[in-house]
This record gives sequence, structure tokens and C-alpha cells, in this order.
Amino acid sequence: MSKIDIKKITNKILKETHAVDSEANRLVEGIEYDPQHPEKMHPHIEKELRDDSHHLGGNKSLPRTGTEQHYSEKLASKRFKDLVTKVKRYWGVEVVDPRMAMEVMQLLRQAMMIEKDHTEQLEQLAIDLVREEFDIPDDQVDIEGKLVQGQISGEGMQQKPKENPEMPELETEEDHDRLNSEVQKRRMLNAIMQGAAKKGHYMFHMVEEELESIDPRLIGIYGKLMSMTDLTYWMIPSMAGGSGGGDDDGGGMKGGREYLDLSGDKPKIVAEAWIFPVLLNELIKGSMELLAAHGLPEDEREAQYVIDKADFLESEVWDMRLGPGIWEKFIDAIDGNSYDIKHFLYYEIAQMPANEFHEFMKELLSGSKKGKQMLTDLANDVQADIKKRESDEVLGSYGDDDFDYGDDDVMDPDGDDDPDIDDIDISDLFS
Repeated sequence: MSKIDIKKITNKILKETHAVDSEANRLVEGIEYDPQHPEKMHPHIEKELRDDSHHLGGNKSLPRTGTEQHYSEKLASKRFKDLVTKVKRYWGVEVVDPRMAMEVMQLLRQAMMIEKDHTEQLEQLAIDLVREEFDIPDDQVDIEGKLVQGQISGEGMQQKPKENPEMPELETEEDHDRLNSEVQKRRMLNAIMQGAAKKGHYMFHMVEEELESIDPRLIGIYGKLMSMTDLTYWMIPSMAGGSGGGDDDGGGMKGGREYLDLSGDKPKIVAEAWIFPVLLNELIKGSMELLAAHGLPEDEREAQYVIDKADFLESEVWDMRLGPGIWEKFIDAIDGNSYDIKHFLYYEIAQMPANEFHEFMKELLSGSKKGKQMLTDLANDVQADIKKRESDEVLGSYGDDDFDYGDDDVMDPDGDDDPDIDDIDISDLFS
């Protein structure tokens, strides 16, 4: 495992927390702090939110608030309050002291020491949890999750967006606007993926009995470690790059990674992490990425341009800050009867053309009646499609010989029985 200088991180937090100038001491109207909690996010983060200068700033999917407050400030306010409350609950304190971060590395080592004799059990537990959460059948998608002790490589992940990526041939100004909307759509989808993953790494509470059988201390260790790590993203402005912390000059750490392997007969979600909750995080992120795979432009050059402009390490920190709030808004808008199909809904939304996607998300995030009705209508369509698929499967179980097909009924009008990945409906991969 790479050496992590937690003392350096803690000193940086303390220095930047106490070295506040007059601007930091003034009332920041954009951030809605809870008067019962004295904790504040870093002034530089407040400023980026106030200036709307972060990578989600001005995104077409974010609604206006009707005031000078940006929507991202509303998301940040709630997320910060929730995390402060969570840290206080897990740590059993009334005030969050930045020095508590010094215990993070000790907790990480302790968790890894406990886990090392139970890696296969925990790996399978993480895979089973994610399969159940996303209803992923074994015969449609492979999942590989590994707990590792050594350094996790970030190879292949660009730090910043490419300044001059290869530009597709676009004929009109309208095409340029459409491609820019695709980039913003991809950035929003990335935030939603990170949000779902960040919320999901607390799923360890769903298997408390199994974890307690390994070691009763694990649940408390996980709670302290993950809550403090999440809060630290609001305490260090430059923190970026990993699920377990940051991968920057502040001495952070990269605790996990994931990727999709589409080279085989079926898609494969591959993830590795230092500890169980981060493995859950990465597996969820991989599952969400698979669901959004068809959300990119069909033209390969346009798709690559969008990826070059939207997928980079420095954007992840803001995805981790704001993504959980966006995912929470999405979940809150779903009718109780449709909760079990939330990932189907996400898949359908991700496939929308960029401008339609932005309008849908803007209404959804604003909490408008129109947005809730749009989601309800989409849920009804998805549920009807699921029922039809189930009905078709029942009829199909009788076998082709039990039915009289006409001459016009053929399996493949092109005579090709081997569809490529573009012909696969990703929704078929999730029961």
C-alpha cells in the first residue's frame, strides 16, 4: 500500500481552516448553514460555488432558483449538513475537529488488517449486494470485485479535460451546440453515477450480521472512515481523484477504481478497492456506467470527443460533492410503487437526446409537478415494457415448435445471428 501522509493532510486542513480572511468570515448567503452546527466548508469551495466556476457550473440540467443562489449551492448546503450530522453520529462527537482526520489512516489500516483473512467472503458479499440492488442476472453480466493491499493504479485516467481533442466534422452552429449539450449531459451523468456510488458505500449496513460474524468492530470502523472521508472533500479544495480520498499534492490516496470490459461475450464490470465499502462504491459506479453506456452519441468520433471533454479526474471531486444530492433528488421524485425500477428509469433517462435530457432533469431537480409527472409517465412506460417482456418470456418458454410461424416471421431479417454491442439493448442485461 502506498504511503499516505495523513499528518500532512491534517495540517493542511488546520492551516486553511484557521487562516480565514475577512471574506471567509462574512455571511455567505449562498450556503445555508445549520445554526446548530458550527462547522463550515472551506472558503475556496464556497467561492467556487458562489461563482459557479466548478465543472458542473452552468450545466443545462441544473434549474434556476429564482434568487441569486445557484442550484449547486442548494445541493451543497444540504449535502454538507447531512455529512456533518453523519460524522457526529458515527464518531459520537458534538463538534467535528479537523484533527479527527489523523485517525483515518489508522482506521484504514485496522479495516484492512481485519479484512485480509476474509477477502474472498467480502468480495463475494459485495458482488451479491450489487447484483441484488441492480437485479443483474449471472448469465448476462460478469462482475469481478477484488480487495487489494497494494497501490491502485490510475493508469488511463486523464487528470484534466483534453484541451484540443479531435473535433468531429460538424456542419452547422446547431451541430456545435448539440455536441456541447452532449458534453454537459455526460458530465451530469457522471455526477449521478458518483452520487449513487457515494450513497451506496453505506450499504454495508445491509449485511451487518455477516460483518459482525467477521469482526464486531468493522461496522463502526467503516462508518467512521467513510463519513470522515466524505466530509474531507468539503475541507480540502484540491482533493481529487479517488474513492477513498484524493490523489493530489495534498498526500491523498486512491482507494479504488473500476472499468467496463466489453471484449468478451458479455459485459464485465471490474472493480478493485482497499476495503469493502469502497469496493461497493466502485461496483455500483461500474453498474451505473454500464446502464449509461448507450447515453453517448452514436457517432464514434462525437462519442470520443464527449469523453475527452467530460471524463477526467479533477471533475470527480465535484461529482462526489454534488452527485449524491442529485441522485437523492432523483430517488425522492420516484413514486413508491416505482422504486424497484429506479435503475431502469436511469437507463431510459440516460438514453434521451441531450436537450431532452437536460429539460427532463431540470424539471425533475426543481421538484416541479411537471417533472414528477414526466417521471411517473416514464415509470408507467417502463413497467408496461417489463410486463410485456415477462409475458413474452412465458410464451417463449413453450418453444418455437409449439407455434405456427408464418413465412414472414424470421429471427434476423439481415441474416446475421451475431449482433454486435450496438445491437444489444442494455436493459435486457438487467432483469
